[in-house]
Amino acid sequence: MNHRYWRFFLIMMLFAKVGFVAASSELIPVKLQLKWLHQFQFAGYYASVEKGFYKDVGLDVTLIAANAELDPVSEVMSGNADFGVGTSELLLRRAQGEKVVVLGVIFQYSPLVLIAKRDKVFKTLYDIMQQPIAIESGSSEIVAYLKSRGIEVHQVEIEGHDFYIEKLIKGEIAAQTAYTTTEPYLMDQLGIEYQLFSPRSVGIDFYGDNLFTTEAMIANRPQRVRAFKAASLKGWEYAMTHPEEIIELIKKKYSPHSSVEALRYEAQEMAHLMKVDVIHPGYMNEGRWQSIVNVYTEAKMLPNDFELDPFLYSDTESPIDLTPYYIAIGLFFVVLLVALGTLIYIFRIKKQLMHSRHNYQNMLELAPLPFIVLGKDKGICEWNQAAQQLFGWQKDEILGCRITRLFDDEPVHDNIEKALKSALERKSFISQVNNNTTQSGETIQCLWHIGPRYNLYNQVDGVICIVKDMTESAKLERALKQSKEDAEQTLADHQQFLSMASHEFRTPLAIISQNVQLILLHMKNNQPIPQKVLDRINRAITRTTEFMDKVYIADRFNSDAWQLNASEIVLSQLFESVLEEHHSLFPARTIVFQNPDNFEKCMTVYWDGDLIQVALNNLLSNAIKYSPDDLDITLSVSRTDEGIKIVVRDQGDGIDAKLQNKLFGKYVRSNKVSGTTGTGMGLYIVNHIVTLHHGTISLLNHPEGGLEVSVLLPFRV
Repeated sequence: MNHRYWRFFLIMMLFAKVGFVAASSELIPVKLQLKWLHQFQFAGYYASVEKGFYKDVGLDVTLIAANAELDPVSEVMSGNADFGVGTSELLLRRAQGEKVVVLGVIFQYSPLVLIAKRDKVFKTLYDIMQQPIAIESGSSEIVAYLKSRGIEVHQVEIEGHDFYIEKLIKGEIAAQTAYTTTEPYLMDQLGIEYQLFSPRSVGIDFYGDNLFTTEAMIANRPQRVRAFKAASLKGWEYAMTHPEEIIELIKKKYSPHSSVEALRYEAQEMAHLMKVDVIHPGYMNEGRWQSIVNVYTEAKMLPNDFELDPFLYSDTESPIDLTPYYIAIGLFFVVLLVALGTLIYIFRIKKQLMHSRHNYQNMLELAPLPFIVLGKDKGICEWNQAAQQLFGWQKDEILGCRITRLFDDEPVHDNIEKALKSALERKSFISQVNNNTTQSGETIQCLWHIGPRYNLYNQVDGVICIVKDMTESAKLERALKQSKEDAEQTLADHQQFLSMASHEFRTPLAIISQNVQLILLHMKNNQPIPQKVLDRINRAITRTTEFMDKVYIADRFNSDAWQLNASEIVLSQLFESVLEEHHSLFPARTIVFQNPDNFEKCMTVYWDGDLIQVALNNLLSNAIKYSPDDLDITLSVSRTDEGIKIVVRDQGDGIDAKLQNKLFGKYVRSNKVSGTTGTGMGLYIVNHIVTLHHGTISLLNHPEGGLEVSVLLPFRV
């Protein structure tokens, strides 16, 4: 007989023994402090009172309803009550020095949520910031939920909870804590649209309505604690299998103002939260409690060294002495009772196990996220449809394989092995992001939640892995980051352009204005207009025209409409045209043209002639601008196996090596050109033209001084 059957046998013996003793002694008065007003939420305790389960174990139990000013934990700690019903905030109270101990869990999933009216103002959780909200006592899981969403307590206006929803309906508060078993029904009946914000939506999955007492009560009255817990859980078993009977009882004796429909709605919702079809009332799991501790710790609401064991009730003593029972009832009756109870219990457990297994398989297969279950040998033993869709392997192809098959490099293998070992040994969940390999060889990025799997005896027998594909999210995040950087660069370029354009227009306009005044003065005095005045105006106009040409060309490079207009070009004619144009613009400057290959007059290339001439004009203009007036500029052209090599060398100060690559950016100028006008777009335009022709460009400080710009263009584009 395994330990579950033995426990059932001992509980039956306890009721038999205590019932026998109670027949000849007075009932012991006990007080249970509830955490809310009378409703189906406490149905199990009503059933234990009315069906005599408490009296069977010698207890006379009084149920005390709560009010807005009353704190159930304080009532139990002060001795005003012997037992209480509390939330998972009991962990925080324990950490604060109040020696509370949880005896059992009623709700496997907490019904605690935030409820708000649905309107145009209140759309998301973040809309509660700087708004008044009502939070009831013991609602720290809501605080942890807000923290996990980046909302601190000081960012909302917290008010006391009066147990009703009138303030929410009137708009005096933006939201309030509520139970999914109660307030949604009330809002539906009033025809008010509402929205719920649940901690479970972000993975904060707490227990709800925990039966608790104090360390002192357990130490001083261990038999009373065992008897109270057993009778209470028996009442819960009865209440959840006879809901209509208990609803009638509550309506008649405990809460006459409640409607039968509201109580029935509450009972139905509670059945889902208690999982009564697969889990006995009172069941709790140490690993689940540890997960709750981890959530509070991450929210900095619990210390890292919080000790969980003393918080959980453990009945290590033998619950009864069987000798008096055998004397009072007789050996034959005991054997008969045990045999009958055992058979019923085994039959019921088998039925529940079959149902649970079926539910488990359905839940696993239909889960929207990939679920992968590993055995203790770390081989895959469960693989649902979502995992098959994500990774590509069929179940019969992957079962029995090592989980490392899904990861593409050795360092990740080590991390996964460590995570699996931690899940098995520490019995805790771990989350990490890894790169995974699908059956088709594609690499995807996934978020893995890895934790222990427990068997019927609460022993770890494997590992559960829940996987979420983060590939598209990661791509979107990178795209958003790049978009932000591009926008910031565009703004910087815009600001730089405005500053530079202001200077480039203001200076020529000032020159033109001054010389126009001189022209007017000479005309007034009937004097001839000096040629140098006209030359200054001409240079100013040329400077402005060159600037606008560069802006136009640079703007076209930034659009998608730019296309090369390549054609056959006679190379000698191209360079003659460029040299002739610069001689006319700068007659006093000498450009030394070197043609070591002396290629034929008729040699042709297939380029966009207009763009290449723009590029050469920019290179020669820069060389003239940054060279002393008395020194020559060198333009050399040679033929290589790869194409035509063009080199322009000036006689200036050269550039810093650190700036060589940056000078091809828009509006970037050398730090050695102070006092020399320029737009910072010349090399930017040249680089674009060379790139469009599939050529290369490089900058080099010549050993004898000056900057040498080398361009290599293929013969044909």
